[in-house]
Amino acid sequence: MSRVNRVSQNFGAPARADFKSSTNGKRFQHTMNVDAAKKMPDSRFCEFIRTLRSVRSWVEETLDITLNDDLFISLKSGVILCYLMQQIEPGSIPRIQEGTDQNFKQRENIEFFILAASDYGVPRHRLFHPPDLCDNDCMVTVVECLAELARVSYKKGFPVALPEVKKEEYNSDEAIMKKYSDEEVKRLKTQLVRVKEPSNGKVKKMSEVILRRKLELLTGGKGDSECLDILTC
Repeated sequence: MSRVNRVSQNFGAPARADFKSSTNGKRFQHTMNVDAAKKMPDSRFCEFIRTLRSVRSWVEETLDITLNDDLFISLKSGVILCYLMQQIEPGSIPRIQEGTDQNFKQRENIEFFILAASDYGVPRHRLFHPPDLCDNDCMVTVVECLAELARVSYKKGFPVALPEVKKEEYNSDEAIMKKYSDEEVKRLKTQLVRVKEPSNGKVKKMSEVILRRKLELLTGGKGDSECLDILTC
């Protein structure tokens, strides 16, 4: 299936859901994120800012451009993301919608990038959702995705590595905390809560053992490996 068709299939308009239930769920999740953010140490926030600065340098070096101080402004159309992916993996983006303010065209660019990054090898837990960038919902996940893309591409032989940002002077924890307001720190910490980590392999292995045992019981002692693969994917 072509990537154009996959975008329509994977990111097409969802079926109309219960708006009230959806809204309540989002409010509850936001409250949980805010509570978790309050407990997050400042060191985690500073670690992200260093990642952000590293990603910015990597994109600028890869494409020989200068990004806006506000990364969202530079990336929101998806055009730079598409050219970045094309530079890493030529032919990975079927088309790029340039010079447009139409949201659906910009979203298509972003969706093409996400699919291409996934196909290239960026782990699923490091991909972002289109609204994270389209609606500026969570730039943290966008930055983390780009950082992972840089690591994966370098391992595959792409010549531009993600630069190391050392914890000194301008990039020290103290300097970073002085630069950002309390409100900015709070906002980004709330987004950082959404960054997913890979599942624990040991826990996943134990889950597979339990599922296999259940399948054996259901099938009279004959485990169905195909069913197991589907259940654990």
